[in-house]
Amino acid sequence: MIHIQLLHKLINEGFILMLDSVLISPENILKTNVNGMCYKIFHFMIFHMNEENVSYFGVNAKKRFLEEAEIKNQTFNNYVSKLIAADMIKRVGRQEFLINPKLARHGG
Repeated sequence: MIHIQLLHKLINEGFILMLDSVLISPENILKTNVNGMCYKIFHFMIFHMNEENVSYFGVNAKKRFLEEAEIKNQTFNNYVSKLIAADMIKRVGRQEFLINPKLARHGG
């Protein structure tokens, strides 16, 4: 559970509370200069983020995302490269990415 003082501090820093104590900074995300599908993929990664800010999603989760977004695997990978270039994420393993804590992080 997030403490009220910490929540106020984070809100003052531009973060807002999302699902499951995940905090996002819309202002910092907007500064990244990415759009459309990059945002959808970034949101997908945040949804799969653990308390260490590492996003891991299995083959089935990725397959469902690709079907819902109606994109191919290579297109997904191209957008992931854009997210990396924008310093929104860093690759730490196969289908495993570190989310930039200035953009989103667990608050609990």
